[in-house]
Amino acid sequence: MINIIIISNIDINTPLGHSQVYEVTKKCSQIEKNYKFHIVYIAKQKIKVITNESDNLRLKAIKTKYSGKFGAVISYLKLMTYCVYLLIKYRGHKILHARSYLPAIIALLSSFFVKTPYVFDTRGFWFDERAEQNRFLQKKRVYNLLKKFEKSLFSRAQAFVCLTELGSNMIIKGTIFNWPEDKPYATIPTCANYENFTINKKNTSDQITFGYIGSVNSFYKTEECIKIFKQIRDEIPNAHLLCVTQDRDKILRLITNHGIGFNHFSILTALHTEIPKLLNQIDWGFLILESPFSKSASMPTKLAEFLASGVRPIHYGCNSEVSYWVRKTKSGISLQDLTKNSIDRLIETIKSMQSLSYHERFCTLNRARDISFDHFSLDSGCQKYIALWKKTVQENLWT
Repeated sequence: MINIIIISNIDINTPLGHSQVYEVTKKCSQIEKNYKFHIVYIAKQKIKVITNESDNLRLKAIKTKYSGKFGAVISYLKLMTYCVYLLIKYRGHKILHARSYLPAIIALLSSFFVKTPYVFDTRGFWFDERAEQNRFLQKKRVYNLLKKFEKSLFSRAQAFVCLTELGSNMIIKGTIFNWPEDKPYATIPTCANYENFTINKKNTSDQITFGYIGSVNSFYKTEECIKIFKQIRDEIPNAHLLCVTQDRDKILRLITNHGIGFNHFSILTALHTEIPKLLNQIDWGFLILESPFSKSASMPTKLAEFLASGVRPIHYGCNSEVSYWVRKTKSGISLQDLTKNSIDRLIETIKSMQSLSYHERFCTLNRARDISFDHFSLDSGCQKYIALWKKTVQENLWT
């Protein structure tokens, strides 16, 4: 029996934590019966989703007021490291799987006390992301110190996971780190449970629904999405905007500021388990993103969910790999820029797509789902995780 600790700084009761931590680990525990999993995570949410334990899946919630403040981060690291240390010492866990940078620091600290190898699941280049948002961290000496510490996280890891091939190559070839050839790694994007999503679109042209799913922030370029919808609405009178977000007041303010009438949009809040049903109401989904260096190793969860449920992505930004998959699946459109000419071409494409028969539209969406399945499905992702853990154990790479 191989015991694995999954360390997460995301609450598994949040939509992201539930889909990308809990569901992935649960599926792995169902596929590989010889593995036992223990998820150690930060508990911040009052609302709980269904998170059942089983014989080979256990949950450990660490209740702390985690925030971006230095003191809170130190407290978080101490609590989590102590918990992980106790689990290793008394339950004999074979592998630590650290999801993102702070969990990797916990795994690194634990490795000084107990010789348990860890997998560094990067989830993006977090140090660069923080530096892009903080002028103090952009100072040369501070930034170089961060990058030196980042190299330590990679050098002590026995394997790594990255969400994109683009990011993996940066880790392997020296942009981020010079990963040794004899150490395993895997490129595993954000996964969607395709069993939960179906293509069940309405057979009518009475309304074309455009979806905005998720938080309101600068990375998701929310205001740009609203501007684009306004331009679409001016040309396509039956266009309707459906926003599914916890940031109701923020997005309402943006929508009304751009003069979109109350009859032309809806705002909903939803649990992650309700998202598949809501996506069936959406024809086109906004995926308009910033493209900083740190996002070279990112893959938005929404892309997999859009493709699984037949939502045509309207994409811009993040990185070239996101663009590649939008173009490869041929259900949506990837914009090169956000100029008026590009938006005009987008509107013409939408009109052209909507003029197709219901059967033609369904075939296009179903083909995109099939093309994306092997790369983005939960089953595919879990098989890759299990294969990587087996390599990590079999090769006994601890040094």
